[in-house]
Amino acid sequence: MGFYGIKYFLIDTGSSFSIIDSEWVHEHEGLIEFVRKIDYIRLQSFSERTSSDATYAIRLLVNGVQQEFVILDIKSLREKIIRAGYDIIGIIGSDFLAQNKYIIDYNKRCIYKPSTQQTEK
Repeated sequence: MGFYGIKYFLIDTGSSFSIIDSEWVHEHEGLIEFVRKIDYIRLQSFSERTSSDATYAIRLLVNGVQQEFVILDIKSLREKIIRAGYDIIGIIGSDFLAQNKYIIDYNKRCIYKPSTQQTEK
């Protein structure tokens, strides 16, 4: 991810948009360009339903591609994943996967671009 170094994301095919953690954005505020304001967003997951009156979107370079992320507080999710031994800063949603034509191989538990045929975990 450019000047941010290597960062990890959770891949969520059920998420229609990509999300970046608000705490991580706050820590890197001087290096990030805010793209647009989002007046209202509603989220639903297995365990909870939430909404936000206002948030912003930013663009980050992910795997060589500019991707828009919605800024949301995902601290509780990050804490759960850290306990499992990983640290993420956001969620890659189906918007990124579809836009960049990634293919998901559920049997091999990997994703790849059809032009490269190389797996990425």
